Amino acid sequence: MSESLIELVEEFKRLDHKRKLLGKLPLPEAERLDNLRSILAQRLHGVSESDRRKELRIPTSMRVRYRTGESFVHNYISNLSSGGVFISTPKPLPLNTNIKLHLVFEDKHEEIEVEGKVVWENTQGGRFSDITKPGMGVKFQKVPEVARNIIDNLIHESLTEQAHAEEVKRGKPGAAAQTDGKKEKTHPKKPR
Repeated sequence: MSESLIELVEEFKRLDHKRKLLGKLPLPEAERLDNLRSILAQRLHGVSESDRRKELRIPTSMRVRYRTGESFVHNYISNLSSGGVFISTPKPLPLNTNIKLHLVFEDKHEEIEVEGKVVWENTQGGRFSDITKPGMGVKFQKVPEVARNIIDNLIHESLTEQAHAEEVKRGKPGAAAQTDGKKEKTHPKKPR
């Protein structure tokens, strides 16, 4: 019997957390984490084996602000990983541009600043097979610990929600009750 998507996500989160605490995992666990990353990318996002990124990406529509010259530009992040972001923009910055990003977490009513570098750009809107819109890939360079924790938690929450939604869609018995793709919260009854 194969493991459910929810079980795979939970194992990924556990190993990813352990890797971040220890800095490095023992080889068998590191290999399992890489394998889980590939499995989840394929099963949740349809990403092929040939796209072997170090960090798992999640789709998002998070707002981002950054400065270009004398003005701030407001755009949206199309996908996010703990290593960087893809920013949808018709005017990507030049390669190797250092940039300060202000990531806007609207549901948490906070904004965090991270530093990054433009590592690729797509001005043609289709030069890369997995990206159909123009924009730029920004690799994180300096991320404060509090920002790193927020990003990692957001990624883990998104993976859990996606796994639950997929299991419900497929009618898997292990999936929790769902409401619009989100896990329903249960509250313990108060003693009388």
